[in-house]
Amino acid sequence: MPAWRWTLRAALVGAAVTAGLRDSGYRVLDANDPAYASAPRITVQIVQFWAWVTPGFAQIKRDSVTDLTLQGNLAAFATPVTISLTDTKGYGAIFESDWAPFIGGVLAKVREQVRTAAVPRTAALVRD
Repeated sequence: MPAWRWTLRAALVGAAVTAGLRDSGYRVLDANDPAYASAPRITVQIVQFWAWVTPGFAQIKRDSVTDLTLQGNLAAFATPVTISLTDTKGYGAIFESDWAPFIGGVLAKVREQVRTAAVPRTAALVRD
């Protein structure tokens, strides 16, 4: 696969993961930020991120499969978190302009699952 396709996939998935973390209240830093070196790290492994057309007699389908693994030294991701999604949408006809909304919907689901996974699940009760 050409390198530009991997770069595009990484950019799309990275933007969705970043948005999901921000939706959970995290500040996501870029390499130019002074606090970057000391910030918790999350590694995102794109196992699969595919979309394709499945021809049919009465309906043409757009299909996608997404498998990601997130792990890092942020509490919510200390144990690897797997995000697995499949999506299918049927059309009477498919046009080039249908790709962006379809992929956008898949990435919105990734964003939501990251937001849900990043929410802290434990708290300490302190009694005085």
